Amino acid sequence: MTAVGPFISVDNETDTSERTNWCTTQAWWTSTSIQFTGTATNATAKVGNSVTIQVEARGSPIGSGGNTIPCTVSSIQAWVCYPNSVAGGGSSKLIVSSMNPAVTPGATPPTLPTPPAGSLICFTGSANDNDSGDYVLTPSQSLTPVWVPTSTDFLDSVNGHVCVQVNLTGIFASARGDPSVDVGYPIPTNNLSEFNICNVPQQAQRNVTLYPFTFGKLPGPGIILHFPFISGIATGQRQGEGSFTLNVVQIPQQFETLDPVVKGIIDSSVYKELPLKGATLGTGAVSVNKFAGKCNEYVESILCEPSCFKEDHCGGKGMHVHVPLATGGEFVSVELEATLPEDTEVGTVYVFDLVQTNDTTVERGGYRIGLIAVNDD
Repeated sequence: MTAVGPFISVDNETDTSERTNWCTTQAWWTSTSIQFTGTATNATAKVGNSVTIQVEARGSPIGSGGNTIPCTVSSIQAWVCYPNSVAGGGSSKLIVSSMNPAVTPGATPPTLPTPPAGSLICFTGSANDNDSGDYVLTPSQSLTPVWVPTSTDFLDSVNGHVCVQVNLTGIFASARGDPSVDVGYPIPTNNLSEFNICNVPQQAQRNVTLYPFTFGKLPGPGIILHFPFISGIATGQRQGEGSFTLNVVQIPQQFETLDPVVKGIIDSSVYKELPLKGATLGTGAVSVNKFAGKCNEYVESILCEPSCFKEDHCGGKGMHVHVPLATGGEFVSVELEATLPEDTEVGTVYVFDLVQTNDTTVERGGYRIGLIAVNDD
């Protein structure tokens, strides 16, 4: 394994820091190396809370049983963005209002405070501190300042769904005694078009939300849930017209086994004591379609009307939807619609990935959502 110094894992499993064209084949939008504290869950925020963003860095080994090389985390930057499935990159337009200096003068995205000397070394450089070849983790680092969400940070007046993009820089020596080199690069002036999560191991993103729902308050034989998010292609990543497809992918779950990413959110929430169980829905019970609601004023200003929005067959919504964008068009508002059976039991969890694929680059973006049935009191 080739060492690259400190990095941020996108999945805590198969990401070994050797990240090349990751977005074309694998999910990268569920990084549990990024989390919230001081609010509803570790991936869901509430208006008015003082939310701390925490990031876990990793140091990569130079090989199983080999000597390890000192490496240090120099900086971490983070931005909270409107929920989106944009593949691999980013856009300053997607930074939420309260953190976006272009919208709120003086807004300051959180960064890593200057640490005490030596406190963020990923490897000590000892000849035997990593003989197993395992990764060395830093404790989760708290960034400052805290983020205080406002009602304009969400797509509509109800849903507190956001994503977080994180960038790290560090210092690393490729072999013992070699001069140290910089790894990663700082993002200047909130220019998120500099993000390249598909290929840069010092970057990561988390697009995961827990969505609680209740029965007994809405009419009908079941309940229809609507989860809004943004899809599109930033103009900085393309020339002329563009297009992408959206798919609803249900994450397979056994009756007694939950998706670990969503379970991690539940375990940090008030719902952790519920009798949890995984569930699946039949084909046709979920679909993607254009968001029929009204977004907040700022979000409306960055959206465009797609040249068309249709299912592969007909209709305008489905589990597989194609969306062309005219020249200059970047983002559209979309929603996941899920019709759940009326006999759904409290503690039942449904998990979906909303997967976007750019038709020209084949890069994939996405958003993972967990739906959990809760008591209505």
